[in-house]
Amino acid sequence: MIYRFLAVAVAILHIAYAAFVALGAFLVWWNPSLLWLHLACVAWACGTTIMDLGCPVTPLEKRLWLMGGREPYETGFINKYILRSTATGTKSHRTHVILGTVMGVWNIVLYFFLF
Repeated sequence: MIYRFLAVAVAILHIAYAAFVALGAFLVWWNPSLLWLHLACVAWACGTTIMDLGCPVTPLEKRLWLMGGREPYETGFINKYILRSTATGTKSHRTHVILGTVMGVWNIVLYFFLF
């Protein structure tokens, strides 16, 4: 039971990280000391998404699900929680490239208008 709890906790933290990447510019506007943290998170998220490298947190979550007696999802974190898709292969890679690019442009636009 503890492993399932930990898997859910990791998933929630992962979703919070994705939300910080998407909306963190608003937090930076409110608290400018978060600027470099947010820029690093955006660079990491966009880079790993565009290059389809995967996230090191996803295998941890899947391992915890397995240790908790549940079959982990087959796709990556983005497909499972963000896109709600079961796509794999070329279609999934193309979607990740588009998503990573859009997220980078989105943050540039936010910074441009907020600052």
